Amino acid sequence: MDTPLHWAAFKNNAECVRALLANGALVNALDYNNDTPLSWAAMKGNLESVSVLLDFGAEVRVVNLKGQSPISRLVALLVRGLGTEREDSCLDLLHRATGHFELRKNGSLPWEVARDPQLCQRLTLLCSAPGTLQALSRYAVRRSLGLRFLPQAVQQLPLPACLKEYLLLLT
Repeated sequence: MDTPLHWAAFKNNAECVRALLANGALVNALDYNNDTPLSWAAMKGNLESVSVLLDFGAEVRVVNLKGQSPISRLVALLVRGLGTEREDSCLDLLHRATGHFELRKNGSLPWEVARDPQLCQRLTLLCSAPGTLQALSRYAVRRSLGLRFLPQAVQQLPLPACLKEYLLLLT
């Protein structure tokens, strides 16, 4: 069942998303299709809501009953030619959060992507390069911190400021 958090993320009401999460909403709540609020935000390219959800530890490598991930939901928006700079920034943020993503099936990108040569080239580059140890480590550290407000948790770690920024997806 979809939740108020799903709808706030879908409508890109980042302050509502933040308030719901701060008051106990489940960041990885599942709807009828096993989509999380992050998937709902990503399918609309809602950068602000995606950012808040990731700050609260949303799982980026989740797949719904149809085999779609938050990133593939965003790519579906981009394929339809509805992407703007904001959606591009959303894709970059999700890519930083996951360390590596895979959109290919049987070795090739979905046929819809081929209609946009620029998007196809960009996604091919992102999918074909293996995740770096650095990027995969960031994902692992973020996961190990659990479901809590990550900016607060990361600030408590005995790390240099540049590593804290990296963990918080700021660089």
